Amino acid sequence: MSLHTQYLLLFYSLIIGIYIGVTYDLLYYFILMHFKKAVKFICDLLFFIIQGFIVFQVIYNVNDGIIPFYSYLIIGIGFMVYYNSSQSYYKRQLYPLKKLIKYGYKKIIKLLKYIFVKPFVDSYLFFEKIYLFIKRKSIKVFKFIKSKWFKPKKKQVSESNSQNSTEL
Repeated sequence: MSLHTQYLLLFYSLIIGIYIGVTYDLLYYFILMHFKKAVKFICDLLFFIIQGFIVFQVIYNVNDGIIPFYSYLIIGIGFMVYYNSSQSYYKRQLYPLKKLIKYGYKKIIKLLKYIFVKPFVDSYLFFEKIYLFIKRKSIKVFKFIKSKWFKPKKKQVSESNSQNSTEL
């Protein structure tokens, strides 16, 4: 392995360590922060498995399939460089960005509801009011018809009632 390849491997390993720190912070602050421990564990596991494949592929391509132990050590050093130097700055910059993304997301959802949902809800309410109006008016009409055309017959006193009253 040439000296140029080793320097290239050193540089890529350092950059990969910083990359892992940045992507993990993004994952944590935008996604994992809102989940419970079991879901966080599964997401962490999947994240590091995927990152492991990415790291392996990059180092494999740089060094023609030879991955020395010190490259993993340098990846850890790159992660520590990120963690100690720029994580606090990154956190301060992520919080306003997160608020901006939340604000934009809420506005987009509100706009989509106004465009796609509100017309259907308004139509439903309109047709419901028409239905209730027709229902009330038809009930009134049927009651009117019933009272005018189908008058109840007066009760006739039956003979048995008259006989019972005479016997007493």
